Amino acid sequence: MIRAGVIILLIAASAAYAADAPRAAEPPPLRALLGADYDGAQIVGLGGKRGKSVIVFKLESPEPHTLISFDDDERRIIVNRPYWSPDGRQVIVSYDGKCWVLKADGSSKRQILKDENVGEASFWKDPKTGELCVVYIKFTGKDKRGSQIGETRLYRPSAGANRTKLTDSMFNAGLSRDGTHLGNANGGVWMRDLVNDSTSQLNVRTSACNASMSPDLTHRIMHLYAPHRFFGIRDKWDHELWRLEGLNGSDWGLPRWSNHPDFCTAFGRGLYVVKISTKEAVPAPRNTLHGYAQLWLPSAAAAASPKPGPIDHLKLDRLGGFKKKLAYAEDYSPIIDELSRSTDPEAKLIVAELENQAQQKMARALVEEDPLVFIPDIRELAARFKSQPIGIQASAMMQSPEFKREEECSVKYYGLLRHKWGLRPVPGAQSIFGDAVFLEKYRGSLAQMVELLAPARNRYQGTKSLALMERIAKEYELPERTAEPGSTAISLIGVIMKISHVPMLAEIAPYEDAITYARYRIQDVVTGDYAGRDIIVAHYVIKDKKETDAAKWQPGHKQLLTIDRLDAHPKLEELPSTDEANDLTLGPYGAVRVVNW
Repeated sequence: MIRAGVIILLIAASAAYAADAPRAAEPPPLRALLGADYDGAQIVGLGGKRGKSVIVFKLESPEPHTLISFDDDERRIIVNRPYWSPDGRQVIVSYDGKCWVLKADGSSKRQILKDENVGEASFWKDPKTGELCVVYIKFTGKDKRGSQIGETRLYRPSAGANRTKLTDSMFNAGLSRDGTHLGNANGGVWMRDLVNDSTSQLNVRTSACNASMSPDLTHRIMHLYAPHRFFGIRDKWDHELWRLEGLNGSDWGLPRWSNHPDFCTAFGRGLYVVKISTKEAVPAPRNTLHGYAQLWLPSAAAAASPKPGPIDHLKLDRLGGFKKKLAYAEDYSPIIDELSRSTDPEAKLIVAELENQAQQKMARALVEEDPLVFIPDIRELAARFKSQPIGIQASAMMQSPEFKREEECSVKYYGLLRHKWGLRPVPGAQSIFGDAVFLEKYRGSLAQMVELLAPARNRYQGTKSLALMERIAKEYELPERTAEPGSTAISLIGVIMKISHVPMLAEIAPYEDAITYARYRIQDVVTGDYAGRDIIVAHYVIKDKKETDAAKWQPGHKQLLTIDRLDAHPKLEELPSTDEANDLTLGPYGAVRVVNW
């Protein structure tokens, strides 16, 4: 999670200049990215010696100041994400069951909700009354594994001690601007529709974390994927709308939407500000933040627009009010029924437009090759047009054995994609299974790809997912079966040349484990085969929130290591990591056993 993401350089390339022509000074990259917002932009996040201080700094003068600190508390408790108020004048944060409201200028702090065990508190401004409210998790106990359980609540200061329970479970991504949807990502991704009392599970094919709801009215959710090569945005129907890949295979960590729908922050090797519409990512000024940063921009209120709807483009003189109705409707069916009873020509125009959009979406879905697009399209049609013929057709499709097989196989397909995303060209080698150099580089991934294909071919013939899996198999010339082991244990003696830093808990949240990469100079290969001079090995550096022995290692340490291919252990690849010492050309391997010499 500490590894860098995509960086698009913002230095404008100019046309040919005369040798003696004056050249205008170029603005700093972050100023160029944010424009007029730069001067008023603020970032809040976690810093301090243990990553347990809430720190704010302005981009125009990035001298940080601390609003509140819990650094004196040595317990392994992570500070929850600090959130900006809509006007950028206050910050709310929760820690160890307590909730604090902090003035952003550092002038005051006060504890609220003193009678409850509070977590993941965030501000929410009621669009009807303008009252600044607090959405939070009330912890009610622990499950059999010792993990906290609780419910999501709303606190209105005007209501005093009366709090509103929004849902029986914990949602930590905030409340949508209109107060109708909650989001969460902790293993899976969920969106809770409070109006229709329903919960949708999204991104079912892989785990995710670090979710935040869009600050506009579109009900989108941003989250980090596992492994952490990407973070992305999806809607409640599970369409992936956007994703950003890390630089040269490195990872992102702790992405968060700002108060502006077109900007977010994420950690790479340091903090980056990302413009979503262009995928430009620029390092934030030198700062001391370690985790959970959130950007506040002064233009966000002006950038807020009405919720988009399906008939916004129509010219309507008498029935223009239906634009807003449809924009906020989950199911268009009651509105279509109402309009169908009208003799107004504009009513017929609206119904015809909605039916045409539905037919076009269904037609596209039926010919769509990618199941990751086809499946969400059918789900959306079934919900949007619930009692209309096209919605009934979509619902019937969802209940069919063919659709269920497609859903099942899409999980296999996504698993294959995850391995494919990690395969990169190797100098002097063909990117195929049969190339010995390429195979040795990606042995674990390639063996698992073959293992995924065999059962899919037996069970899911005729599905869109399998067709795409076969394309990947052809691209890499994967055999139907392989006797090649997915892992090859090696024992060697090596000296640490470089080792990555030990992360704070704030850097790896919400995880309790993390790995770090070390570069070794090999002195002797004891068992197995390895031809290189140097090697990269990943070690557990934090386990169950506690530092391991690896946290104390320094360059010059001589060790006897038993190692294995890291890509043979996908669960390890999903953990957050620090990787200043990593080198993608050299592995990496994972440590099975280490003996210090």
